[in-house]
Amino acid sequence: MNLNINILLPLLSLGLTFLLIPIIIKFSKKFDVKEKAGGRKRHKKEISMLGGVPIYIVFILSNLFFWEPSNPLPQIFVLLAFSLLFLTGLYDDIKPLNAAKKFFFQILSAALLVYFADVHHSSYFTQLAISDEIVKIISLVFIVFIINAYNLIDGINGLSAMLSVVAIMCFGVWFYAAGFENNAYICFAMSASILVFLKFNLFNTKIFLGDNGSMLIGLSTAYFSILFIQYNQNLGSETSLKLISPFGLAIAAMSIPIMDTLRLFTLRIFYLQKSPFKADRNHLHHLLLRLGLSHIQISLLLSGLSALLIIFALSVQNIGNTGIVFVIILTYIALLIALDYFIFNQYRKKLPKKTVFNEAIKIKEELNNPMVYEFFFALSFFILAISIPFHRVSTSIPTILILFSFVLLIISNFIRKRQDFHIIFKSESLKFLKHPYSILVLLVVIYYTIHYLVFPTKGGNSLSLKFLILIFWLPFFELRKIINIKPEIILRSYVYGCFGFSIYILYHAFFSFHKLGWEAFFYSDLLSHVKANPITHSLYFNLAIIFLSVNFHKLKNKIWQYIHLAILFVLISMVVLFGSKLGYVALFLSLATAVFFICKSKLQRLTVVSIIAIYALFGYYQVPFLNNKVDNLIWQITNHENISIENRLPRSIIWHEAIVQIKENWLFGTGVGNSMNVLEKRYKLIDYKKGIKNRYNCHNQFLENFLQTGIFGFLSLLLIFIYCFNVAFKNKSKTYLLFLATIILYMMAESLFETQMGMVAFAFFNALFISSFAKKNGAINGPNQNSLE
Repeated sequence: MNLNINILLPLLSLGLTFLLIPIIIKFSKKFDVKEKAGGRKRHKKEISMLGGVPIYIVFILSNLFFWEPSNPLPQIFVLLAFSLLFLTGLYDDIKPLNAAKKFFFQILSAALLVYFADVHHSSYFTQLAISDEIVKIISLVFIVFIINAYNLIDGINGLSAMLSVVAIMCFGVWFYAAGFENNAYICFAMSASILVFLKFNLFNTKIFLGDNGSMLIGLSTAYFSILFIQYNQNLGSETSLKLISPFGLAIAAMSIPIMDTLRLFTLRIFYLQKSPFKADRNHLHHLLLRLGLSHIQISLLLSGLSALLIIFALSVQNIGNTGIVFVIILTYIALLIALDYFIFNQYRKKLPKKTVFNEAIKIKEELNNPMVYEFFFALSFFILAISIPFHRVSTSIPTILILFSFVLLIISNFIRKRQDFHIIFKSESLKFLKHPYSILVLLVVIYYTIHYLVFPTKGGNSLSLKFLILIFWLPFFELRKIINIKPEIILRSYVYGCFGFSIYILYHAFFSFHKLGWEAFFYSDLLSHVKANPITHSLYFNLAIIFLSVNFHKLKNKIWQYIHLAILFVLISMVVLFGSKLGYVALFLSLATAVFFICKSKLQRLTVVSIIAIYALFGYYQVPFLNNKVDNLIWQITNHENISIENRLPRSIIWHEAIVQIKENWLFGTGVGNSMNVLEKRYKLIDYKKGIKNRYNCHNQFLENFLQTGIFGFLSLLLIFIYCFNVAFKNKSKTYLLFLATIILYMMAESLFETQMGMVAFAFFNALFISSFAKKNGAINGPNQNSLE
């Protein structure tokens, strides 16, 4: 069959649909197959519900057009699957079925495709060594989910149909370019039929898709997406059309219905506590309707977004399926945040109850202009909370965002009160300079800066890290005066960020499972592959365990408590996976915290904490890496002359040599950021080859400060922690005390503040705690809503 005849198929589909729809509308009127007006419906007249009929006829005829007599069975089952689902939808439109019956026929239709027509993801998932049976079940669930996604989003004219055209045309173009012309022309014929339907649906509405149409196009989109992934996998690597991340592109093509359905299921089950299939007005298109957009504007907007996501997925294939899906999720979340903000702005006078932006009214009234900078603050903190666990570079991004937010706030204050800005600036500056934490932080920064200028060394990085304490304190100090800080929300966001990173790590381990078995979760390259530092990341996850535990009983819903217990288990597993000895020691503290706050009765707390203590003692005396190591370490430092280099523990060598250098430079130190160079000379002197090769620093933050900046730098660090502990005891904050104890535990065995990750963890959360206590103690007018306890 030559190409010219094939081109006629989409044109024939256009003409056939144009002929069929008027006939179908007349049929609907005659036999009363119409959707009634009233109730939740916005249309004022009865409309035909048989929009799926012409699309179904075009699909069947297109498949018959390319019939292959040599292998008819798969095609027969494809036609049977589509026919069964179409008839189910048709029956449901005439005489509504309950959810269970609809599910049964959806599963049956999907099973015909998966088990009899071989439409599944096996060819793609073979690289993961997952059995065909499991892949087929996953494919079946995927098809049923997509059917319901397109069915549920069909709430306004044209939306479901337009989104399906974008996805089906995406697959069709690829089929055509890759040489799978039969499937390409079926996609084009389906798209042509849907476009004609849109003409009668969007303009002077005369017909709706109905369940017969929405479920049909959902099945079509799922069907073509699986074929796309199958064919892509079978392409030779020499062709440029073979995509690296086909699954990511398929998800991008169907992202709007998928994300909207997942959001609604979560919202209805956990927040509204009702059936996920019970209709309401919480869909994405309902939010857009509240902004005053018309049906056609919404359909075009979301279809355009879907097309942009497809282009994005095509252009960044190298970031992988996970990266593409992650960006899609972030895009959807950003869209929802923006919609919530604009809707609140429009309806704020009509909302009697508190909303996500309930404090925005006060800010807007005070500033009398858009609250761009406050929005940036909230976004900065959220991005910071979720990005801390990811990798070493990511923490720079939220730092810049917070700085940008602070600059915006200063500019807005200048614009708002430019006449007496100098008076306000002077007043605010005095308040800032009088705060004890500000005084201590400024002393540290000033001393480090002077030290760096007087003793020129390659310590610019170390100096910039100390500035992070000030950088994070400034926005918190300023922010607490204009809006209510809710630390428990930020802490919870941080926990979710750590949990997300856990899934990211496990995902990479899962890919190696078929090669390494259970060793895939412990092999050394896993952490380097995801840019994780075992020691610092074990700190992040131990903190996440503490923050989750402290806030556990604030979760009133039992389902959420169970979910958080599962998250807790994953976080604990991560600390174990990282394999950091220091992390294991800190884990006993975080586990005891978890037990104390999660268990309700004193007997339960006492029993479990006792068991953890026994295990800790057992580990200390029996586990090889803990067996008398602390005692041995102290003994080796004090008796180093009698022990050879080969038999000494690394830290005993490092700490001894650091102490020798401190004694020689106790007053002013050796220079900011110079400890590795100074210690390297000592390693060469004693012929410590491992220390020379790895360029060990002090591996103790207190020794590090003393060595670099002398007695004054050491005392300034101590003063900060003395002040912090005083604040924690004064406010009776268990959370803050546990945070400080964990930080100090890590500082005893690592130079925590010499890394961006370590400094950010301390600077961000310490500023959060101190600023929240300022609010609690009446530094800001209004009732206390920000206690961390």
